[in-house]
Amino acid sequence: MQGDSDAQVQRLISHAIFDPELAGQLLTRGVAQAGSPVWDKKLQTILARNVAAQDLNIQGQEN
Repeated sequence: MQGDSDAQVQRLISHAIFDPELAGQLLTRGVAQAGSPVWDKKLQTILARNVAAQDLNIQGQEN
């Protein structure tokens, strides 16, 4: 569905605003490289670190 894709893109952009490594990954890769296994793995690693950092931040605020 188009709406789901739009929401995913918006979330990715929101993450990139606050994560320079993610922004750099998205902005410096050629179109031909996007979707390759190496590029996908790097992107997933960056996103996972972002989520983990947010979780730690939330836990720190609760304590």
